[in-house]
Amino acid sequence: MDFITKHNNIVYGGLLVILVVMVSCDSLTSYNENPNEPQEARTTYLLTNVQKSLSDTQWDDFNLGRFGNLYAQYWSQTQYTDESRYSPRTGSINSMWADYYLNIRDLEEIIRLNRENPDKYKGYGANQNQIAVAKILKAWSYQMITDVWGAAPYKDAMGGRENPSPKYSSQEEIYTGIIKTLTEASDSIDVNASGFTAGDVIYDGNMTKWKKFANSLKMRAAMRIADAKPQLANTAINEAISAGAFESNEDNAVFTYKTAVPNNNPINEAFKNRNDFAVSEALVGLMKSNSDPRLPFYADPASTGDYLGYPYGLSNGAAPKYFADQPFSYPSSKVRDATAPALYMLYDEVLFIKAEAAERGYISGTPANFYEQAIEASINYWSNESVSQSDISSYIANVPYNASNFAQQKWLALYMQGVQGWSEFRRLDFTGVLQQPAAGKKGTFGTDFPQRYPYPNEEYNLNQTNLKAAIEMQGADNQGTKLWWDQN
Repeated sequence: MDFITKHNNIVYGGLLVILVVMVSCDSLTSYNENPNEPQEARTTYLLTNVQKSLSDTQWDDFNLGRFGNLYAQYWSQTQYTDESRYSPRTGSINSMWADYYLNIRDLEEIIRLNRENPDKYKGYGANQNQIAVAKILKAWSYQMITDVWGAAPYKDAMGGRENPSPKYSSQEEIYTGIIKTLTEASDSIDVNASGFTAGDVIYDGNMTKWKKFANSLKMRAAMRIADAKPQLANTAINEAISAGAFESNEDNAVFTYKTAVPNNNPINEAFKNRNDFAVSEALVGLMKSNSDPRLPFYADPASTGDYLGYPYGLSNGAAPKYFADQPFSYPSSKVRDATAPALYMLYDEVLFIKAEAAERGYISGTPANFYEQAIEASINYWSNESVSQSDISSYIANVPYNASNFAQQKWLALYMQGVQGWSEFRRLDFTGVLQQPAAGKKGTFGTDFPQRYPYPNEEYNLNQTNLKAAIEMQGADNQGTKLWWDQN
């Protein structure tokens, strides 16, 4: 496998991270301190580069528009519909895989620099806090990788030239490592010492919030594996709650974009020139059926003034005709705004996890109470607290706590976090909302909905032996192979 090959097959040597950051400075001018000043690899620059790159990776028109939001069925394609019929583009698969690992490499560099030369780098923030932030973002990235592909290079991933063909770790091994890493990060944070002195777009160096993010992510990871490894899930969730997770929407982990190119939201840029995506019939239908007050913040009205979803998975011939002839709703101006944030994790998810943890007997409390608090937190986030308490209460009364409503409401709350919404759909197995592609599947696999993404072609070319071993361990490299945590 070639982690140091990306897009144009440039091979990066030992100075990979320094080169990437210095080249990236022009595109990050409004975030960085002074990118025109020659210097060593400042960890503040590395952090900004990683945060923006990870945000772009999850929010661009390919990885979000043509993958995450499609596989979760929040959006539909208005033309060129192969991805909504589960036939992804080879180049997109290769690119997303490479982007995650390249950013992990930069995070490893932050850790290495602070460990090997703490006095030199402590001016950019307390060493242990810099390392903790890098570990948290590494854990977030590895969970994205394994939730998309399953088994993946993990323990051997950053071997560089000494190990250009790393072995794959099982998803169980990766998840166990993610939870361990987040525990280490949370435990090592000193909230009384400085965070990153610059470059931290997500939390501006606030280590109290980073600690909450670490524990909230730990809760996400633990609940994802609750059917596969319940004892670890129980222990990890209780540890995370005790250590302190998100307590309000003020704690949300988001990357806020700026108004001007190249620091605007990638979806904003994509919609300037093309109109490839509409909100899906599945999303709009469910929200309208329960008078969901978030609908105006998720979608714009159609030309008729009503909210109308777009059929999912039309053929390449039928989709443009529907686009030309029928009214439909685009994603809202809120999510298409230049400054719309990339969402790493929101407070409502912590409350949904607490509801399920209480239902499973992991924690005390009433599941329905946590569930209702989660819906309220989601509505308040998306509406910027503009929805009245009486309207929130009326909506909650329309969707009383039960297993089906819980799954649907968590899926709705994860809007614009495509991989997370798709993952929870796979894990919770709710029915009656998502649709089969109208023109049928183009991807070849046996399940009704995709369970994972196929591995990149570059892995077959550059890391074939280890890839074959991973496939023997996990199952066929097609979209119908269930992941380890998906036990039901």
